[in-house]
Formats: sequence, structure tokens, C-alpha cells
Amino acid sequence: MSDTLLSSWPPGSQIQAVRFVPSTMAKEPVLLELAAPIAHHAVLAAEGQATTLLLTIPHAPGDTPDLDAQLLAWIVPDGRDSPQRQLIVLQGAQLHWHLPRVALLATPERLELVRPAVLEMIYLESELRSIESELARLWPDLEADASLAFAFEERSLGQREVLRQRFLQVVLLRSRLAKITPRLVIPQVYPPTLASQMQERLRERLHVSNRLEALETQLELFERIYDQSSQRSSDYVLSRRSYILEWVIVILLLMQIVLQSVEMLSAGNPN
Repeated sequence: MSDTLLSSWPPGSQIQAVRFVPSTMAKEPVLLELAAPIAHHAVLAAEGQATTLLLTIPHAPGDTPDLDAQLLAWIVPDGRDSPQRQLIVLQGAQLHWHLPRVALLATPERLELVRPAVLEMIYLESELRSIESELARLWPDLEADASLAFAFEERSLGQREVLRQRFLQVVLLRSRLAKITPRLVIPQVYPPTLASQMQERLRERLHVSNRLEALETQLELFERIYDQSSQRSSDYVLSRRSYILEWVIVILLLMQIVLQSVEMLSAGNPN
């Protein structure tokens, strides 16, 4: 189907199946290297293994209604438009954004300038959405565990390992967010370039700042609840051990008293 579409588009048009892998796993042709701490590569992949399809058209945007209609049909194949779809026109470049599909229309020289910035934003936005989705799935667990931050009981001891795993999930989400945040809040480049302005415009359209702020607030709540739960459980276990130890000492003392009493009785009654 891709070949059929490309044949009706301007010469040089290309659909690339893209996926992002850790730097140590980059075996396919590399399109972009994302430096540490992100340390991922955008690579060409088989279409079935791709996370994103990137369409590039080496053609200056203009009054081309047929091409615009084709682009819309490709970017939203089910015909259902959504708020996630963005159209950015900037300095002779046109970006159609609707993950997992992205289309870039520009002259050949501008395509080469903008493509790396678009690939980077694809990774950053995909990672941001993944963190949001995973954190949203943890909310019911947090609400169920919230009472353990106030009081920990004997019947809750079986939850300690579960609490540890959930806290670890939150820490990993915090780590992933910390890796991408510097690239999402990068200050404006001066003098501005087409690539930097495209990224800046896309960050504005995707409400990145508000989403980062919301994630920070949510992660702080998760961390506070699970940190307090951990403290309560540790205090309970220590208290429980101390209580058991006290009873062991009492029993040993009682046994010693009984033994001494038996010895005294035996010594006082030689027969």
C-alpha cells in the first residue's frame, strides 16, 4: 500500500518505519542518535516492528489540495480526526503530526535540517505519553494503598513486597521522566533555526510544560504515599520484633526462676 501511495506523490517521497532502541542494541540503519542520558537510537525497522511511520516529501508546501487530501488520508487512516493531530507550517516546511504517523513536507535541503528535530520530538513525545499512561494505571493501586501510609497492621505484612514493587515502578517512572525533561524544557536557541523553531512550536502545541508539571505533581504524591507506607511498615516490623524479643526475655527469666526454685526445693529437701 505504501508503494501505491508513494507513486502518486512527488518524486523522492519516502515512508520510513522507525523504532527507538537503546544504543547498545542498534543493529538496523541509524537515523538519529540521542545522547546520554537518553542513550537511544532511531533506527529503520520492518514496518511491523516500527513504533512510528515517518513520511517525508521533498516538495515545497503550496496550493496543492490533492496532496493535502492525500496527506490527511494517510496521517489519519481511519478518517477520525482527533485533538492529537497537529499541523505546523513554518518557513516553507509543513509538519503533519498524529502519532504513530508523522509527515514532513519541505524542500530537500530543509527536510535534512528538520528531520533530526522531528525524530527527536517523536521519541520525547512517545516517552512522555508512555509515562503518563503507566502512571495513570497505577492510580487505583495508590488509592488502595493510601491507608497504609497512616497505619500498618499485622494483616498488612503480606503487602510489603507489593509495596516495594510499586514504589520501584514509581522510581523508574521518575527516572525516565528525568532523562527526557532537559530536552523538553530546552531554552530557545539563538539565533533561532528552522529545526529549533519547529521543536518549540511542537512543544507548545502538545502542551509539554503543563504535562510535565502535572507529572511532577503526581509523582510527588506517589512518592510521598509509598515512602510513608514504607516507613510505617518498617516501624511496625521493628516494633513487632522488639515485642517478641521482650516476651522471649520474660519467658527466659521465668524459666530461670522456675529452675532456681526447683534447685532450692531440692537442696532444702535432701530426702
